[in-house]
Amino acid sequence: MLVETDKESHQGAEDHMVLPRLDPLTPPVGGVHGAHTLGALSALFIKNLGGCGPRSESEWLPPAQNAHIPKGTERGPHDVIPLMEVYNKSLCRPRELLIEILQEYPEEVEHLFLPSCVVLRRCAGCCTDEMLQCTPTATYNVTMQVGKRYL
Repeated sequence: MLVETDKESHQGAEDHMVLPRLDPLTPPVGGVHGAHTLGALSALFIKNLGGCGPRSESEWLPPAQNAHIPKGTERGPHDVIPLMEVYNKSLCRPRELLIEILQEYPEEVEHLFLPSCVVLRRCAGCCTDEMLQCTPTATYNVTMQVGKRYL
């Protein structure tokens, strides 16, 4: 699975348990039709602040954060969101997106996955120039554990 991420989300990964690499294509023991198995899918992550075309390391923007408006400054239905806030939230950067496993592994249509989609970081957003597109700068592999049912 292709996913984009930044340095901050990769730091601290040593705090998480590393899951064993299992072969997701191995049928259940005894070949029982419809049996449940737990497998691991390798996810290809795009690392480090994807951006619009080439940039120097010092020009990268901070990682995307969840939008949060404190309760004291909630906007009404007719309030205008300032231009710079709209602009900053739309810039190209890695963002958490829900990705369906079957989109990344279309050859696995005979299986049912649990969950059917996972949260991955991908480059998304708008560039200031139409000739540029939001692209990742580096990749690394991550393994996720998912349930898999043979239909």
